[in-house]
Amino acid sequence: DSENPPKRPDETMSLVEVLQSFALESYQTASTMAYWNGEKTRQLADGDELDEAYQKAAKDAVYERIAHGGYRLAYLLRHFKTLPRPWGMDTTTTTTTTTTTAAA
Repeated sequence: DSENPPKRPDETMSLVEVLQSFALESYQTASTMAYWNGEKTRQLADGDELDEAYQKAAKDAVYERIAHGGYRLAYLLRHFKTLPRPWGMDTTTTTTTTTTTAAA
């Protein structure tokens, strides 16, 4: 959210380091929220009932992660001239679709 933007990466970090820091922060948030119920007192166990307070906290955490994702995308687009292409998106090949019709 705009009231709690994510910490900016160090300007000297490489793209890989920036992405790793983003992933680590998300992992830590998910681990704390999902496995520890937002507390450090006891780990959630299979069969625990997740009350309304937990569900509200989880929802808030999800919205915060989405907002941070927007900040991070903007950061990446501003600070890195070239970003790697997503896996499987080779710009040198083109895909063509052929349609065949059956002879009558």
